[in-house]
Amino acid sequence: MSIRSLLEIFIHSSTTGHTITLNCDECFIVMEYFVELALEGCTFDEIKNAPVNHMNHCPDCQEHHLQRLREIEEQWVSSQNTNTTLKPV
Repeated sequence: MSIRSLLEIFIHSSTTGHTITLNCDECFIVMEYFVELALEGCTFDEIKNAPVNHMNHCPDCQEHHLQRLREIEEQWVSSQNTNTTLKPV
């Protein structure tokens, strides 16, 4: 069983429009991340919007994000062609 990165989980959940199924390890990763942010005083809306707000003003992160999206898309296309699952990068 492979574990997707936090980035892959967020991208998948925000781009497919479908509810995603997490395995136990992925669920723990996501919940731990949200708990840490909540303990810092962030609301859910702030947590949800923070990456977009940052990338709107940071060309380096925009480029990195676009590159990761391309890699994930290439993996997805490859997995569809070979009927395998995505591997964590």
